[in-house]
Amino acid sequence: LLTLNTPLYVRSLSSSVGNLLAALATSGEIEVTNTVINNSFLGAGVNVLPMQLMKNSKNLGYRAEFLASEREVIRSLNPKVARVWFQNDWFQTGWYNYNFEKDEFKAFLEYMDIFKEIGTDIELDFSFVVGTSIQNWFGIEGVTDQNRSAPNNLEAFADSVLKCLQYLKQNGYPVKYITLSNEPDHLNYIANAENNNMSVKMEYYVQTLTAIDAALKTAGIRSEFEIWGPECTSKGLENGWLDGIKAYDLQGVIDRYSTHDYQTYYNAYEARAAEYKAKTNGKVCVTEFGTANPTFKLSNVGRLISVANNGLHTALEWCLSNSAFADPFAGSIHDEGICLYKNRVVNGRYTNELEVGSISHEYGPAMSYIPK
Repeated sequence: LLTLNTPLYVRSLSSSVGNLLAALATSGEIEVTNTVINNSFLGAGVNVLPMQLMKNSKNLGYRAEFLASEREVIRSLNPKVARVWFQNDWFQTGWYNYNFEKDEFKAFLEYMDIFKEIGTDIELDFSFVVGTSIQNWFGIEGVTDQNRSAPNNLEAFADSVLKCLQYLKQNGYPVKYITLSNEPDHLNYIANAENNNMSVKMEYYVQTLTAIDAALKTAGIRSEFEIWGPECTSKGLENGWLDGIKAYDLQGVIDRYSTHDYQTYYNAYEARAAEYKAKTNGKVCVTEFGTANPTFKLSNVGRLISVANNGLHTALEWCLSNSAFADPFAGSIHDEGICLYKNRVVNGRYTNELEVGSISHEYGPAMSYIPK
């Protein structure tokens, strides 16, 4: 991850268990050379909810002028990879009908413009969650909670992914990776109105990935994008999703496997990484991790180092900033201490004052300076 002309010697000044260098340099001294440990590391990054300029956020006080402050912080953080949430209602009015002039899509592009400027590689996460304006034709008939319904037409959904990617690529946006839904091993979407158990959801998830893969191949652009999956929770090893997906033999469909991991301590990643590799194709990305109260064992930087040193392919911190979710969810601001920065909130409303989180001081420099 680092290139040095001469070795660098580092001595820990404290033996405190909370001291990262003390923990790394168990002998009191370490030598850092220009040896490349992980040739497959894509860079450190962050998760992004690009919804601040949308209706729900504005109703809670967000002002468009605040984006200038966000832009400067994002430039300084300089993430190498960003996992960006996306919803079909932001650009779609019917199956095979697309409108890239919708206000929501323009709001989404305001954030994409920043990442385009600084060269951040984008993992675009196509959600099964969509706004109320398209649920009447998008969702599966008979599903009571249409906020959680998966799409009823996989071929048409795959076409929407294709058309969105083509538009973004043609306009210079650095989308490189595609993911689907969020934590499908959790109760995040409904694939069948009568039976929504894990095996049904997994089968549906695989069919959707396969349809997207086929659409990109037919259009002749499959080589321009990687498909990652299954974006499972921190329990993906234990609940059977990672090895379950692998059992479908999706070689050529899934390029890298992706998982979230909030629980693994720095010094436990060697064993955890070995399990991840054994239950996948060996190419694994940690697309969500983070802690609001870093100690050594749960340090964001410590886990980033361990992810890279143990051969995993990226680590994306949750999350960039506080945000009000877009339609169909409304009413409050997702305001965690885990955010790198915030638009200050008082009495449930934005004040449009910038608050840079302590996590930025810990994780920000690593994200900025560790190269792809």
